[in-house]
Amino acid sequence: MRVDPPSVAVTGDEVALSARFVSEAGAFPDTTVELAAPRALVGRVDSSATPFVPVAAVVGAVVGEDVTFGGAVVPSVLAGATAAIEAMAGWWGWSVPALEAPATGARPDDPDRGHGLFFTRGLDSWASLLALADQPEAPTHLLTVSGIDRPRSDAEHAVILAATRRVAAERGLPLLELSTDVRRLLDPLDDWTRTHGAVLAGLALLLAPRLSRVSIAASYVAGIGPPWGSHPELDHLWGGDAVRIVHHLDGLDRVAKAALVGADDGARASLLVCWEGGRARNCGTCAKCLRTMTALHLVGALDACPTFDAPLTAEAVRRASPPDMPVFVAELLDRVDPEDDLAQAWRTHLPGRAASPGPVAPDTRAVAGPSLRARVDAAVAAGPPPPDTEAADRSPLVMGWEAGQVPLRPARRRQHEAGRAVAGNAGRPYPWVLAELADPLGTGEAGPSAVAERAEALWGPGLCYLAGVAWAVEAGPVLSTAAVARLLRSARLRCWWQSDGTLDPLRVVESIEHGCLPVQVMPVDRAAALRPRLPRSLAPLVVDLDSLAGVGGNAVGPLLAEAAALVLAGWSERDLARAAGA
Repeated sequence: MRVDPPSVAVTGDEVALSARFVSEAGAFPDTTVELAAPRALVGRVDSSATPFVPVAAVVGAVVGEDVTFGGAVVPSVLAGATAAIEAMAGWWGWSVPALEAPATGARPDDPDRGHGLFFTRGLDSWASLLALADQPEAPTHLLTVSGIDRPRSDAEHAVILAATRRVAAERGLPLLELSTDVRRLLDPLDDWTRTHGAVLAGLALLLAPRLSRVSIAASYVAGIGPPWGSHPELDHLWGGDAVRIVHHLDGLDRVAKAALVGADDGARASLLVCWEGGRARNCGTCAKCLRTMTALHLVGALDACPTFDAPLTAEAVRRASPPDMPVFVAELLDRVDPEDDLAQAWRTHLPGRAASPGPVAPDTRAVAGPSLRARVDAAVAAGPPPPDTEAADRSPLVMGWEAGQVPLRPARRRQHEAGRAVAGNAGRPYPWVLAELADPLGTGEAGPSAVAERAEALWGPGLCYLAGVAWAVEAGPVLSTAAVARLLRSARLRCWWQSDGTLDPLRVVESIEHGCLPVQVMPVDRAAALRPRLPRSLAPLVVDLDSLAGVGGNAVGPLLAEAAALVLAGWSERDLARAAGA
């Protein structure tokens, strides 16, 4: 993989550094990545290739390619990135690429360089700002970044940015408004929870001529949290001797941080933690809002915090979706009265305790992500509670795209990612993928192998992963779901064999989530009988072995666009909650 020499452009209110990322093996389409800072910093940003090192190192590690930089890089940053990737490879099974670049010297130390704090107005960054306010190394600048949070409308984004500007003005701190489009490159390759720390590090390196230190607020207490993209073992490694990157305040849990925020009028009035609502305020119903509200309640500050749009109740906690991080739940349960309704509600978020809405059929085995049952449970829990009826008395939720069935769609939080994955389909290196359990019921089914042989004959080499063993009904995939997902993100079309039944809803949705055209291959008579029962845009996705040729090649793009338009027209939380409550 290579990163071409970067270029600098001044447009509008920004000065932008951009570089093209090229996979020599075709693991991803050629992608130009941009890191942008305010126009006022012209001449005060690092215009070398150094700011792209963290992101390039992560990309190389994920796709398994060494990285060559066309532009010069500060050597200590290159060495630190290698150390960071070694740690991440140990967590997630990535490779450790060789990083090669011409050397450039670090800038002479400027005593006027300041201290920046990435600031989202969330609980973590607010707590860091308040904790640092009276310290010798108090922040001199706040940093906000566009292009990395969940998508919001332009109007909502403007409201959020205006509120952040007000906070900065009230604190007497300049606000550096940064932006990047790097998620176009990263999201199809791996999960944002693993890659975001490298993006923040790259932006910190961009500002190295202006800032000597940049702080990233910790998400977890050190030694307790899971491996994460921003982590006490990683953040300090990225900066080399160009900029000191600090993982800040990892000694406080979220209740202790809530106590800091709850004691400050400005923090309470502007707190923004919600990623689910897609608005400029906190929805008050998602798990992240509710755990923050619970923490504020425990320190006696919730009633004085006006930014949540729904009240904290035990019933709201029980219905929150998806089930929250066990680490955060444990922090709350350590402080809540065990007999309190809130404690009982939060216990349902512990592993294995989530409530089930009732039977679901068909329940195919997942290999690339959450199972059908897990998706349905989470989506129903996000909506209004079902009628006061025993689960055994409720009709099953029959999932599918035929009349009378409940369509399965991606969760609302996955809509934007799925759309981007679909848009990037044309540049993928493999024409097809088949990733399934081989024969979990031991029936001697030859269909999957026949599909793989036919696909190779039609389109050439693709990706084939038939996991499991015929004699073990419960045998699962050897590869992790994340690894199988990477296979899907490398191919244009995903095919699978199904001998009978309806169009597999889980395979359709997870294929589109990963930007693949979903194609179900069936016996001739079963395919012919099923197609008329499906919506017009999904019917062509059901084929037999002889008609498989018609969905490949140049047909993939148009077929995928039509199928994705239907599947992404709604979100599972809405459709399934309505069906469960009917």
